Amino acid sequence: MMDKLLTYIRSNLIPIYVGMDFNVEHMAASMALNISGILYVFREYVDYYDTPELSTIIREDFPNNKIICFPDSTGKNRGTTNAKTSDIAILRKHKFTVRAKVKNPFVKDRIAAVNNAFNHKKLLIDVDRCPELTEALEQQIYKTNGQPDKESGLDHIVDSLGYLVSYLMPVREAKVKSVITVG
Repeated sequence: MMDKLLTYIRSNLIPIYVGMDFNVEHMAASMALNISGILYVFREYVDYYDTPELSTIIREDFPNNKIICFPDSTGKNRGTTNAKTSDIAILRKHKFTVRAKVKNPFVKDRIAAVNNAFNHKKLLIDVDRCPELTEALEQQIYKTNGQPDKESGLDHIVDSLGYLVSYLMPVREAKVKSVITVG
């Protein structure tokens, strides 16, 4: 049976926002709609082999939609498939609009951005459509240094969401402009 939401997204050419984590054999992507400033994550892709495979599948699933990708910034370097083509170049070849910063935000900043978005009801996850992401958000373990435990394999899909959310909804530290002392 054809999924009504996906049919609606395809037929109305709704722009899709994608967070993507680059890894060989463990590519992950979180797909979202931006509805009045609220990110609604409606689809996930996990454990794809490499960037060409994942970007091809996404483009096949959404052949005419504008796809705005917020990838792991390391993708500007050599790719997951060969030393001559970067992952970001592969995304652009598949007609993705790429939004990547010079370097990835710190893990703690990505976690803070996702938590802040949840706390302010700016991030919704469709738990039925995104079971791997849901499990990873519930089960991801962090080491005492604040870094994710990479042993479980749950970090890839969470990272993909973190790149998307931290780019669109960064948590910025307040900068003190002046200090008033009372003496």
